[in-house]
Amino acid sequence: MFERWSEYVHQNWEAFSAIRKSGESKHYFVPILSEEMDETIENIQDDLEIVFPKDLLLFLKEIGSGYFWINVQDKIGIYKILSLDELYDLYYSDEDEEEDEEEDWFITYRLSAWDNLEDQLLAFCVFGEEDSLLYYALDDGGIYYLSRNMKIAESFEEFLVLLDNKVDYFL
Repeated sequence: MFERWSEYVHQNWEAFSAIRKSGESKHYFVPILSEEMDETIENIQDDLEIVFPKDLLLFLKEIGSGYFWINVQDKIGIYKILSLDELYDLYYSDEDEEEDEEEDWFITYRLSAWDNLEDQLLAFCVFGEEDSLLYYALDDGGIYYLSRNMKIAESFEEFLVLLDNKVDYFL
């Protein structure tokens, strides 16, 4: 289903900086370790009391997590598909860690993600600064920017195609 994205899959993050500087790749994704994936998905579903969207799961399994449009300097924000660990961290901070809240770059995203989860919107992609997240609607399968007020695609697949064709297409 996501074959067109396979050319952007790299085995690790080590080449990210070099590829970004060289401009030789439009997107950059790293596979998620499959042996950890099922347990993490189960934990996210149980803790958030949701069912993970099948096409988003399939993308994470086939392609992984990473960045869209890594070489475009004048784009409005970053597009980072969250890994399962990042997604879990977005909704749950580790209270055992003695982290200063100013160092927790997820804090503003976290507040927005929890607010929107009440509307059945699951954050899956960081975009820009502050609380700019892209959401997958668990009820209608649409993709939303910031909240239910701005639907940017009817489906995850449509979102991927539109974003692949034009950076910042929804702004």
